[in-house]
Amino acid sequence: MKFALMARQAAFGLAFVVAPHAGSVPAPVKATPTKAGGSAVTAITDITNVSDKQVWLTVYWSYKALATWHIEKATCLTPGAKWNGAILYRTPELGPQIRVRAEVMHGDCRSSVYRDVEGKADIPTNITPPTPRVHAYIKGSNGNYNVDVKASIL
Repeated sequence: MKFALMARQAAFGLAFVVAPHAGSVPAPVKATPTKAGGSAVTAITDITNVSDKQVWLTVYWSYKALATWHIEKATCLTPGAKWNGAILYRTPELGPQIRVRAEVMHGDCRSSVYRDVEGKADIPTNITPPTPRVHAYIKGSNGNYNVDVKASIL
């Protein structure tokens, strides 16, 4: 019964932990928001579609210490279009990351996916003031596509 419940939870994307021995479950990593004047990091983000096709762009943020990704933005980008944003990382000591996924479309963004490509970068936090800059370029033509993501100091 317990195994069937866990299988149903997995099928619906619910997270669960199975401990091998009672009392051996490690304590979860706790992310707490910073107080006013804390050490939050805001990553200024510029993403440009320099490919020859429309893409469905999804921008994710996460921390190395946590196993979850969160959607920051999902939108359609035509060739030459750009998305600019700012991603706030409230607990930079957990190792902020960004992931950029581009679903290259056959036609416009309502058509089927031709290629699915992504890139990822760690956000630098060892700077003062903590203002990293992220540049991402969705590149390609004639069937060869990629996402180039770079994070640097502003």
